[in-house]
Amino acid sequence: MMIEFLRELIETQDAKIFFVLGLIAVAMIIDFLTGTVSAKINKDIIFESQKGINGILRKICSMIVMIFFIPVSILLPEGIGVGLVYVLYLGYLVMEIKSILENLKKMGIDTSLFNNFVNEVEKNKK
Repeated sequence: MMIEFLRELIETQDAKIFFVLGLIAVAMIIDFLTGTVSAKINKDIIFESQKGINGILRKICSMIVMIFFIPVSILLPEGIGVGLVYVLYLGYLVMEIKSILENLKKMGIDTSLFNNFVNEVEKNKK
C-alpha cells in the first residue's frame, strides 16, 4: 500500500523532481536534528547556537537555489535541464546523507554499513 502511494507520487517527471526535493528537505531536517544532538552529547564538540543558526540559513539558501533551478531547467533544450536538476538534487541528497552519517558517528553509532553504500553510490556516480 505504501509502495503504491509512493509510485503514484512520482508518476510524472515534474512530480519526481518535487519528490526528490521533498526528500532533500526531510534529510536537511534530520541532518540538523542529528547535528544538534551530537553536539549536545559529545563533549569534544562545542555547542554553539550561532553555528546552528548559520547551518539553518545555509540550508534555507540551498533550498531557494534548488527551487530556483526548476524554472531555469525548462529553458534548456530537450530535457537537458531536467537531467541537470536531477544531478544537482541527487548530489545534494548524497551530501545530506553523508552529513547525517557523520553526525551519527559523532554520537558513537556505527555507520560503516551505510558509509560503504554511500561510497559505492559516489564511486558509480563518477
